[in-house]
Amino acid sequence: MKMMKRTLAMLLALMLTCSMLATSVFADDGYAATDSYVLNYNGAYNGSKWQYFSPYWPGYTYEGTKTYTQSISFSLYNTRNQKPFPVYCTDLDTGLDDNSNFRRLNLEDSTYAGAAAGLLRSIVLKGFPNVDAASLGAAAGVEGLTVGEAVAATQAAIWQAAHGSRLTFTDFCRTIDTEWTPSATAHYDDCNAEIKNGYAIAANEALIESHIQAAFNYLTSLAPTAPSAVAVSNNSFASWSDAPVLTKNEDGTYNVTVEATVNVEMNADDDALTLTAVLGGYSASVALADGPNTKTLTIENVPADQIHNDVILNIDGQQTVSDVFLFDAVGDRDTSQSLIGMNDSQLPVHAEVVVQAERIINFYKTSKVATGTDENGNATYKRVPLEGIAFDLYLAGTMEEYESGAIDLDYSYYGQADYTVTTDEDGRASVSLTKNDLPDGVYLVVERSHAAIEKPVDAFYVVVPATNESGTGWVYEINIEPKNEVKGKVEIGKDVIELGNDSSSVNAQEPFTWIISADIPHDLANGKTYVISDTLDNRLDYAGNLKVQVESIAAQKDEASTEGEETTESEASIKVLVELKEGTDYYLVVTDNDSLAEDKPSDSFAVSLTAKGMQKISNAVGANNDAYKIRVYFDAKINSNAEMGTEIPNKATLEYRNSVGYDFSVESDKPVVQTGGINLVKVDAATPSTKLEGAVFQVYRNATVAEVADEKIDKIPLGDKSAPMVLVSFYNNADLSGEPVTSVTSGED
Repeated sequence: MKMMKRTLAMLLALMLTCSMLATSVFADDGYAATDSYVLNYNGAYNGSKWQYFSPYWPGYTYEGTKTYTQSISFSLYNTRNQKPFPVYCTDLDTGLDDNSNFRRLNLEDSTYAGAAAGLLRSIVLKGFPNVDAASLGAAAGVEGLTVGEAVAATQAAIWQAAHGSRLTFTDFCRTIDTEWTPSATAHYDDCNAEIKNGYAIAANEALIESHIQAAFNYLTSLAPTAPSAVAVSNNSFASWSDAPVLTKNEDGTYNVTVEATVNVEMNADDDALTLTAVLGGYSASVALADGPNTKTLTIENVPADQIHNDVILNIDGQQTVSDVFLFDAVGDRDTSQSLIGMNDSQLPVHAEVVVQAERIINFYKTSKVATGTDENGNATYKRVPLEGIAFDLYLAGTMEEYESGAIDLDYSYYGQADYTVTTDEDGRASVSLTKNDLPDGVYLVVERSHAAIEKPVDAFYVVVPATNESGTGWVYEINIEPKNEVKGKVEIGKDVIELGNDSSSVNAQEPFTWIISADIPHDLANGKTYVISDTLDNRLDYAGNLKVQVESIAAQKDEASTEGEETTESEASIKVLVELKEGTDYYLVVTDNDSLAEDKPSDSFAVSLTAKGMQKISNAVGANNDAYKIRVYFDAKINSNAEMGTEIPNKATLEYRNSVGYDFSVESDKPVVQTGGINLVKVDAATPSTKLEGAVFQVYRNATVAEVADEKIDKIPLGDKSAPMVLVSFYNNADLSGEPVTSVTSGED
């Protein structure tokens, strides 16, 4: 009675500890065989449920929980040839179910990926009992390694390889059990000898611990081993058709053609494998050869109402393989722990994939942009992509409901959208119905409103899959190009000296001010880039003093204007709303060249608003974009490249990429400046051929408003002019060099 209680306790410990995390470690596909392996043979086969047991219970920490368990090698039976072979468990938290049937699974077909699968194979091949205890001990540098130590080391190494960092062995001989001696052990004498001869005792625990640990270290340090043979699984399919090819017959049926490349191994003369394509109750088959096979299969005379169903590709037959495999319990993935071991047998195999074209809806969102005219004078356009446009998809009905007329396509919305896509910077967006588990059917597509476009396109329906143009097949990838018109436009203007002034005469080599006025787009807060740039004429030098600010553009009627003339801005009516800061609200890049160099390069600058600056401007103006301008003030000088009396034009450019990625590029008007010049010849009034020397000339101009108010500036009246005049300093040479003067005197000529 005492022995029965102890045995039941040990079995319960096995159920709780010697197990495998099947649900998280293995994939659901890739099974190679049916229920060909059993653990509980129920007396049908002569032998034992256990091959080997170890009296040494290792201690470990698994995901922070400390525990210990016994190491056992089980006997798994192949019901086809009635041969047992040793296997170990690979997990720690799924119980062992004696009544489970098991399926063979390639290591590489499980989620033991890459080196983990290869290491598990190496441990099984070079661990016990594939390598006897003495040989394993010699390889590990352990003299006298026992069977019990070899079993414990091999099982611990398998657990470690399977679980990695989640598992740590704190003791390799946590407990020595000298009482459990199950009679149903194939190698009872080998396992029990250590107990009978007195080796398995507490006095030897440190030695036993070091032996197991040394063998464990050797096994876990092995290089990965590649598979020597691969059983048929779903991974045997290298590739297959994206979609069936349909050919319509005269009687209205279809021939359905698919192509697949599979890679299988034929390891025995009587191995036989077949590839079959199945569509409903119709099929086509072809025999497979060893190695890669590329096969085309045509399923003939399929009724029209079945052709949109999925085609199933199957590999079936008998296959012989010899390698290390996982043996996974049939049924619920939590049914039983899985096992690992070396096996050589021929089994019926099965694998399948679905020839299902991925159902995809592609969006390409664009707007029309004028590009000029063609040779016949007709306007030409191009399409440009729009970013950030969202489309909501609503499932109106499945394909069956659509084909039966069970749904009413009335363009009504269907509650919460089933999916939403947003276009990228290339104006593209895609949704895979297949990958998002959305069924074939009819979808209502609704474009969301956006601040940068005039209005969304009207809602529309998409049927997936759609029939092709000839009506003989299906189209699984739908391409849609809804077009919009971008809202609004941007403009840029330029003035010199003061707003509204397009022409001015200025002194050479003295700074004067240019003023750039640019529109504020409605979607500036979410704009991509906003750049105002200016490349100066090489007769002008950039003189700095740049500032950027947002100003009101309240216009008032000029007293001199007449009915129908445009109003102009008055400086008194201008209000500075926001002053922008360099380095925070905008970046300034200046190219300051030597304009007098031989190649006469031009100065230039660019003002680029930052995201913070664009947001700052939008917050300040609110919805009143049209009432404000972004103004850039900067100074320039006429340099010595200029010729006196010649106009020097200058323009600015605005480049704005809006919130949907639409690029605006506009140029300003071209105001001009010039510096005047006079050639004076003093002659005798009676005899013009006689030149007179010593005549002095001075130049005056009207005083500005500021000069009139400044008492420190000398002003003189001149004749009947209503405004006072001020003396002008000027250059007395054509190359505008040297120091300016206020008078010139005629010479002998």
